[in-house]
Amino acid sequence: MDDPQTSSERHELLDSETERASRQRLFDEVLASVELVLVADGAAFWREEPDHSLVLTASRSLPHYVLDAFDRHVTGPLQSIMQRWPESPLVAVPLNDPDNPIAEEIRQVTEKEAIVGLAGVPCRVPGETLGMLVVVHRRPHPWTVRDLGLATGLAGQLATAMQNARLFQSVRSLANRLAGIHELSLRLAQLRDAPTIAQTIVAEIGRLVDCDTARLYCADAEGVLRPVAASGTFIGIESPPLEALSRPGETLPAWVAKRNEPLIIPDATHERRSIFRSTFGPESLLLVPLSYGDEVQGVLVVSRAGADRYDAEDERALSVFGRYAAQAIVNARNIDELERQHAQMERQLAAERRLLEISEQLVSTLDPRRVLEQIADTIGDVVSYDRLTIFRQDPATGAIEPVLARPEPGEAGGITTARTSLDEGLTSWVLGRGDAVCANDISEKTLAGGTQLDAALTGTLRGSGPGAAGPDATSARPHSPDEETENIIVVPLRVHGAVVGSLNLIRVGGAGAAFSEHEFEMGKLFASQASLALQNAEAHVTVATRADLDALTGLRNHGTFQRDLATLVDAGDQFSLLMLDLDFFKAFNDTFGHPAGDALLVTVAGALMGAIRQNDQAYRYGGDEFALLLRGASGKVAEEVAARVRTAVREAVLGSGIGSVETAISASVGCASWPLDGPDKASLVQAADAALYRVKRMRNEPERFVRAS
Repeated sequence: MDDPQTSSERHELLDSETERASRQRLFDEVLASVELVLVADGAAFWREEPDHSLVLTASRSLPHYVLDAFDRHVTGPLQSIMQRWPESPLVAVPLNDPDNPIAEEIRQVTEKEAIVGLAGVPCRVPGETLGMLVVVHRRPHPWTVRDLGLATGLAGQLATAMQNARLFQSVRSLANRLAGIHELSLRLAQLRDAPTIAQTIVAEIGRLVDCDTARLYCADAEGVLRPVAASGTFIGIESPPLEALSRPGETLPAWVAKRNEPLIIPDATHERRSIFRSTFGPESLLLVPLSYGDEVQGVLVVSRAGADRYDAEDERALSVFGRYAAQAIVNARNIDELERQHAQMERQLAAERRLLEISEQLVSTLDPRRVLEQIADTIGDVVSYDRLTIFRQDPATGAIEPVLARPEPGEAGGITTARTSLDEGLTSWVLGRGDAVCANDISEKTLAGGTQLDAALTGTLRGSGPGAAGPDATSARPHSPDEETENIIVVPLRVHGAVVGSLNLIRVGGAGAAFSEHEFEMGKLFASQASLALQNAEAHVTVATRADLDALTGLRNHGTFQRDLATLVDAGDQFSLLMLDLDFFKAFNDTFGHPAGDALLVTVAGALMGAIRQNDQAYRYGGDEFALLLRGASGKVAEEVAARVRTAVREAVLGSGIGSVETAISASVGCASWPLDGPDKASLVQAADAALYRVKRMRNEPERFVRAS
């Protein structure tokens, strides 16, 4: 199986080993020169790390236990003296002085090794100390000016070697970081959605800079920076919820985003600007903006436990990567926007195709109520909504009444009194002008009163008629946090050009649920088709109704009676039939003429309609004969209705002034009940006719009513 390392990683490792071996040879050669030119019996070199700790790097002619003793008890004091005397070329420790207060362990070591001279030589380049050369003599050695110069020069060679090593390491580190940035940027460029890009950034950023945690902040719809991805352990919590990483007030990410500048925090424990900590002790932070052009797309934050863990090179590397990451985020957002627009166009095409299908269904429906139900059931395929209400306007009084709703009143999201008042207020405005309106992000307070309506609508509406606001208008009134906002489309419904009602669509949820311009246009197109269908249906009903009614009295005619009677028989529920005939009508007609007779029949028809129950139906059977179908009525109930009808007819005729005050027109009534008096409509009519015939023969009876059974 092949080595999992890539060729570049193997090359990097080889260069590192070669460089270390070459540097070690140089150190050995310098220490050999120290022994030769300074007549020394041993030498060692300690390099100084960025945190000022000393690390043994090379030695000659000294056993390990001697070097360990020097490391513990000699190098630290020598370093302190060098820092106090930065210009001194040599710090000597005269071990042959019995009064020298050196540590007992060092005294034992020097006595065992017969070391009588110990000197420290600072390894310096201009402006910086990079290490310490320690020279050992086992016999007294007087340091001359020549020796001091030689020692300083040899120490300078060690310092130069360390400076070159650091420079080489910095260059190699930068090259490795640039290669890592290039590779990571290629990976980000292949990703297509912003969440995946964010997760990849925080997961892979450790390849560029050492970090314990990483988090990425991006601006939300309100422009507030919020964490979108994080990795690492924060105050003991592994991968806490992103919401926990947010802090109110001015934060470091917001500060960086506002200024579009990177920021290094040596120790976050002393930072007053709030940010979620990842350790309980000192913590170093590095923040860089993710900038694309002049616009900040986000802020990347990395942290390490301890103070002063990040330098300018870390900042530069992360800033370079930040620009690639910002471009990847912008590309992903652009792709997402294109996909969203493509999906929206497909939805729009689908909605338009669906509108054509719905229009065919609506136009073929001839029942006005069914048209309204189809509108409610199918508009959601074109424009989604949370609530729908269809209002009708009474042409006589102008009153507005909701006649259909989805969801139904009482259901979740159905009509409430408050919501109805909001609907009615805007509906009244629309019906008065006959223009469709789209009102986004409005509140119940905004449209609460009719007198304030016009002022409230200023700047809030997108409309189709004169005076409507522009397409990008939104509510100019601020809303309280607990105030529910709604988005409403109100489109008038017309029959023969006259506004008869409106179609109201509502979505709840503020700007995120706002109706688009296309949805508004689709709503208007749908309402136009619905209006045409409603007009056709109502025209059909008008024609059908005229065919079903008696032209003189307005009661249902004989043909309608036969149809309705058959329907009741087929339904199988109990009902009664009253057949009614006017007494002395022929004599009245002969005396006062046919116009008076027609007026009398109209008066009788009105009396019948006022005397029967709500679910009963009255018919003009023919001539001066009438029929009444009493749904659910037994023979006893029919008798009560018959008595009420006879009284109403008598009083209506007497009070009408038709003919003369002596006009004595009364009604005879025959009754038959189903199924007691006949199993089918023919036998039932025959039974009622027979009962009427019998009562007509009872000329002298005061009660002009007979039941068939």
